[in-house]
Amino acid sequence: MGEYSAKKHRSRVKQLHRMYGNEASFVQKYDFTIRIGKTKFPLRRYRSEHFSSFHDSHHFPTILYIPGTAYCALEWSLIDLVCTHLAHQSHSQVIALSHRLAPEYRFPTPILDTFNLLYILLVHYSHFQIDLHHSCLTGYSSGAHILLSCLNISLFHRYLIPNDIFWNHFDLIPHFMFISPSMDLTRSIKTFELEESMDSFITDWFLEWCLDQFIPNKQMRQCSLASPFVDLKKHVQTVDWSCRLKHIDIWFGQFDRMRSDCEMLFELLEQNRCHFQHSKFNFTKSVVEFCDHSCIWLDQRIIENMAKRLRKSRIFAVGILVNVKKEDAKKTLR
Repeated sequence: MGEYSAKKHRSRVKQLHRMYGNEASFVQKYDFTIRIGKTKFPLRRYRSEHFSSFHDSHHFPTILYIPGTAYCALEWSLIDLVCTHLAHQSHSQVIALSHRLAPEYRFPTPILDTFNLLYILLVHYSHFQIDLHHSCLTGYSSGAHILLSCLNISLFHRYLIPNDIFWNHFDLIPHFMFISPSMDLTRSIKTFELEESMDSFITDWFLEWCLDQFIPNKQMRQCSLASPFVDLKKHVQTVDWSCRLKHIDIWFGQFDRMRSDCEMLFELLEQNRCHFQHSKFNFTKSVVEFCDHSCIWLDQRIIENMAKRLRKSRIFAVGILVNVKKEDAKKTLR
């Protein structure tokens, strides 16, 4: 695949802007902030042109998107590409979240920031015009890891404050989508080590450097908040977030640095299928062949497939097992 460099990265971003930049005219973009304590968090909303004629009080199908930041870098140019394309193709509004970054703000600050933002967005869903019955929580890379960790926090929050209105709203969300999530920051899950070694986008040294910025204490990486699979393995058989969902979708590349983590998440759900009580509960994994950790934004056709899957169902809950070939991704899910 070749070594991925900063020069190649900039060249690829420019190419993507040329290919998909015209979609910006079909998507309304709006910046706003949410203040928590003394900190203001920037958020960005992307709304499809399909909603241009709707009244301001209307609630829209919504994707709450937690971007991949490697815990220490937020690049809005890439977030714009992903979210604009996703909003346009899925006929929805996408709200991109942000969090404070390492090394100034290390573990668990980014996770707590994200949970607090999700709490505000869901409790005040009407103000943000979110249709909870037609919504999806999505995270990519470190964003998917943070989302999984937020779900671990939610277990304790539900136990401590079971009557919080947040849960009434949270339980209405029908769909979660995890894109190349990391489940184990100790990096001990190595089932697909050979395939992961072929990922030239995320190298071992770069991943370790990012983790050192985020959580330098390696013993702390073993706690359930840092490595969500620890708690998920314990609680997946109980009445928790996973069995209240109608659908979980997992996307990752064939040569993804996080492939072992992704396969572990799917395996845990598969092993405990009999414990899920929701009659419509379903989950899928989608393996993007011949692609690495960068699949979501290096090949925007992958987003088209994600959007089609969301758009084809009224409740964002269509689920079939799909292996997406990079060269014919456009034909998938038609």
